[in-house]
Amino acid sequence: MKTEKNRYKIKEFSAFLLALLVLFCLLFCNSCGKSFQKTVTTFACDTVVTITYYDEKDEKAVNDALSYLSELELVFSRTNENSELYALNEALHKDEFFVAGKELFQALTMAYEAAEESDGAFDFTLGNVSDLWDFTGETPHVPEEAVLAETLSHTGYEKIHLEGIFVTDAEESNPGGYVSSEDASLSIDLGGMAKGYMGQKLKDRLMEAGVESALLNLGGNVVTIGKKPDGSEFQIGISKPEKGSSEYVSTVGIANEAAVTSGIYQRYFEDGGKWYHHILDPKTGRPVESDVASVTVIYRDSGMADILSTTLFVAGPDYTENYVKNCSQDITVVYVMKDGSLKEFSNK
Repeated sequence: MKTEKNRYKIKEFSAFLLALLVLFCLLFCNSCGKSFQKTVTTFACDTVVTITYYDEKDEKAVNDALSYLSELELVFSRTNENSELYALNEALHKDEFFVAGKELFQALTMAYEAAEESDGAFDFTLGNVSDLWDFTGETPHVPEEAVLAETLSHTGYEKIHLEGIFVTDAEESNPGGYVSSEDASLSIDLGGMAKGYMGQKLKDRLMEAGVESALLNLGGNVVTIGKKPDGSEFQIGISKPEKGSSEYVSTVGIANEAAVTSGIYQRYFEDGGKWYHHILDPKTGRPVESDVASVTVIYRDSGMADILSTTLFVAGPDYTENYVKNCSQDITVVYVMKDGSLKEFSNK
């Protein structure tokens, strides 16, 4: 049985990797053509968030974006009793429909479409299953098979129904919509996309305010605006997916794109000499068992990159090769396998 000390070890390790990634990004940014560079840091969504920008005039836009992040956190937190997602799950548990605001409804629509397209490899209804494992809690543990099977029976994205609110006002093209569920025991969890979605919303807000060059990091989810001031790409390191490692197995250059990684080293615990990571197979309710250690997705939209990093981890390289080949948007996917080898797929 794990102790609270182990919980802090997991969080310390994740924070250590995040600090290394931020440092790596900033080291590459030091060669930027402009002398001004500032990084602001905050804590949100249970992780460290940084925004690095390169023009003094952007300070107000960055501060406004951080305030906006606080608003978004109150939409997507599943555990905060004051959040919109918490209220949604409470309504579903009472077998009631819920009127979701535009941000939550848009995210749910993205999640549903991704689940449908991947035939359930991405499933946003595993909240109660994830709770059984308690990966971020004080006592992570392997749940009893009977309890896991019963809880898993109350999942399934296809049980969720979304109906947008129709309006004639062109200025409010996405007012939100109605959410209902066929199963009152089901819980929605948007942890597999929330940071990516919020990162994209912050980027959109900053660009609307005129920011031309910036790097955002939400707990390892990297989002870039434009290029570095000297015209070169931002260089992002892909960490060696091993406990305690500070090495990078590869670097990728990105410009006006997002880089999101899902890996077995991010949240996990050990029990009986076996390592259990947090990426669950929707079909079994157990951690995905494969030769994959991590998946990094480079894509223009941060929310979709976050969704895809989980989806492609679950689905595996064979599915990914075909997905990338047929994707209408530029995409690069880098797998780090448990034996240390790399598999890269790109349509660029």
